[in-house]
Amino acid sequence: MITDCVRAFPIRLPSSNKPHPRPLSTGEGSATGVVAESFAIVLAQLVVIALERPVLTSPFALRTLPFALILAPNSLRMSDTMTSARSVQIIPPAKLTGLKLTPLPGKAAGMGAVTVSMQHIAHEIGLWKGLQVLAKLNQRDGFDCPGCAWPEPAHRSKLGEYCENGAKAVAEEATQFRCDPAFFAKHSVEEMSQWSDYEIGKSGRVTQPM
Repeated sequence: MITDCVRAFPIRLPSSNKPHPRPLSTGEGSATGVVAESFAIVLAQLVVIALERPVLTSPFALRTLPFALILAPNSLRMSDTMTSARSVQIIPPAKLTGLKLTPLPGKAAGMGAVTVSMQHIAHEIGLWKGLQVLAKLNQRDGFDCPGCAWPEPAHRSKLGEYCENGAKAVAEEATQFRCDPAFFAKHSVEEMSQWSDYEIGKSGRVTQPM
């Protein structure tokens, strides 16, 4: 965080001609320390805005935001915090991807849920490999479902100890689709910032460090 970088340098307090002897700690809690750190945050915000970059804030910066607004109310603008000079949307759009309004079904689970689960597994992983993964789901010698924190019983069914949403979550986590260098060469950061979380999740798994 840029505010953490600013705090790493000595800061001259208004009531003293001597630099602060060490980086200010977020846990000190003194009024002088809070004002000094707020001043550092305002400086950092002004530098970032001058460079036309998105504002980065730490939890401490958010806690001292009222002080920053008092000291420099015009230094923080919502437009500066939401987009960057490259037109990257920091907050994903509220896009309802593929949602449809249909009549409520008369029942849940059953063969309908099994069919839909297998469709997701077959598409994302492949049916045979997907069944091998599901056989380990929520088993003592396997792994916990990434979909929720529902507790498993002491005696677990070998046929399947998961629900339809659990199978969908595993399908997306273990997907065969990949976001490799060719993917990022094709899609820019600006373009992907306009995608919904669903579209990003369905793009695949990152194969190399960013």
